Amino acid sequence: DANDAATKDISVPGLVNKPRAEAERLVSDAGLTPKVVEGPDDTVAKGLVFDQSPAKGEKLAKGDQVVIKVSTGPDKKAIPTGLVLRTYDEAVATLDAAGFSNVVRQDIEDEQIPAGRVVRTDPPEKAEAAPDAPITIFVSTGPAGVPIPDVTGLTVGQARKALVDQGFTVGTTIQPPPSTRSPA
Repeated sequence: DANDAATKDISVPGLVNKPRAEAERLVSDAGLTPKVVEGPDDTVAKGLVFDQSPAKGEKLAKGDQVVIKVSTGPDKKAIPTGLVLRTYDEAVATLDAAGFSNVVRQDIEDEQIPAGRVVRTDPPEKAEAAPDAPITIFVSTGPAGVPIPDVTGLTVGQARKALVDQGFTVGTTIQPPPSTRSPA
């Protein structure tokens, strides 16, 4: 009836992208009743309003309810299992199929995992992560290489000891010194 329309004179404040506490205060200060509903949102940061009902500018009566939808952040999901020992491309395909889009490769030395295979992920398998969160795939380059010591100028005995001390197996190859005679 006409009397109800006359009492709807409070303009709903704009709340989107405001922090929860500020949104609740704005609604209360306008003489309206805030009702907070939390839910995931992929674009609005956790703790900020991503939607409201009724919309900004609509007219309500004193005490009417305004629903404030507050983001809990992006919807998280579990990182798939079975990535270790797969190739990088296989792991990326598995993550992509699971809805993860921000994959980063990091090559690392590993004693056990063959070169070119996944060692681990960060966050680890089964952990919860947002679909757009960075997921690092650590790919083995194989065992760490050991530098060969420079034995130039050492005696055969000194050279052998230096190499054996570094874990090398030393054989013997005898090569005559280069000829100092000019070819005939």
